[in-house]
Amino acid sequence: MTRAHFLGSVAVFLALLSPLPVPATTCALDPTPAATLLLPYFEVDLANPTSGVTTLFAVTNALPTDTLAKVTLWTDLSVATYSFNIHLTGFDVMTFNLRDLFLNGTVPGSQGTPPASCAGAIPVPPLTAAEITSLQNAHSGQPASQFGGLCGGANLGASVARGYVTIDALNFCTSAVPSNCGSGGYFGAGGTGAASNSNQLLGDYFYVNIGQAFAQGNPMVHIEADDTLGASNYTFYRRYCPGGEDQREGLISQFGTRYLSGGVFSGGTELIVWRDSKRTIAPFNCSFLPAPFPLTSSVTAFDEQENQVVLSGNPFPFETQRVQVGNLGLATPFNFGWLRLSMDAAVVGSQVPFEPLTQNWMVAVMSANNVFSVGFDAFQLDNVTFPGAACP
Repeated sequence: MTRAHFLGSVAVFLALLSPLPVPATTCALDPTPAATLLLPYFEVDLANPTSGVTTLFAVTNALPTDTLAKVTLWTDLSVATYSFNIHLTGFDVMTFNLRDLFLNGTVPGSQGTPPASCAGAIPVPPLTAAEITSLQNAHSGQPASQFGGLCGGANLGASVARGYVTIDALNFCTSAVPSNCGSGGYFGAGGTGAASNSNQLLGDYFYVNIGQAFAQGNPMVHIEADDTLGASNYTFYRRYCPGGEDQREGLISQFGTRYLSGGVFSGGTELIVWRDSKRTIAPFNCSFLPAPFPLTSSVTAFDEQENQVVLSGNPFPFETQRVQVGNLGLATPFNFGWLRLSMDAAVVGSQVPFEPLTQNWMVAVMSANNVFSVGFDAFQLDNVTFPGAACP
């Protein structure tokens, strides 16, 4: 081999080692680097800080270049409560325990030196005692001082904080949140707003319950940005972005999933379901749920011999929830089988112009009491990104 051939081979080898941007593949939701991550549901037991359930999650930068990201917490009825900026160095990973935030008011510090736009935003200052109480109340259906005594979530009668989390890649630090799509300049075509269209974030999460000896883990929902998406698409943040300026792929409206209620899985099956309410939800009078809740859906249960029954009830009324198969609304007549779920729901005053199409996410969790458990994403039977048309 000549010296020229050798140097050429080395150059090719080094080029192969260099990380390349992952192109967006809409209509194929899978755990690949993305511009937005969705943690579809979280729980933190506020009454049992050492033995109760908590939610852990991690955000990873898949590229060698630094990036910023915005973490936003939403209640189970989709009211934004708290957000903060993080800085990730190349190939960095940051881990979070939501118990630290809800009980101590703290989040972990970012590594490296963030850009000038983040002065005063990174490191994230701790919450005051009053702010911690308000955050706890907002996520457990109680009147919250940050909302002037109004509520932000459903009151389910337990001292548990519930909700979901979004994480967006950023171009610069911002106090805006995704619902500030237009007025706050959070999104701009081609990723020119505060939010970036760079698909470089990876995420995962765990539910940990030491008292019941349980833990379940899954990848977050990886939502890719695509510069070609716009007003004709049902994008992830479409309810906030009338022109589809967020350019994030949409999710799923039809699912299939196995369920087991007995045998080895004595704890049965739970479904974790995130839904798009298709409206901006503001803090509300605590005496009643705001429109458009409760959301509706259609569920058909099959046993293992193809017998089927359409279930009555309304098992997934909120933006996000964790529901036991066999309970009211999901009272299947069979112990083993699968469910086919249509989550489409017409919404009065919808800010998404593709009625009754609705984007959602679903995770199945199966457990044996105090022994083991397993979680996995439900099977995706469609994709809403291109309403009325086949995926490209």
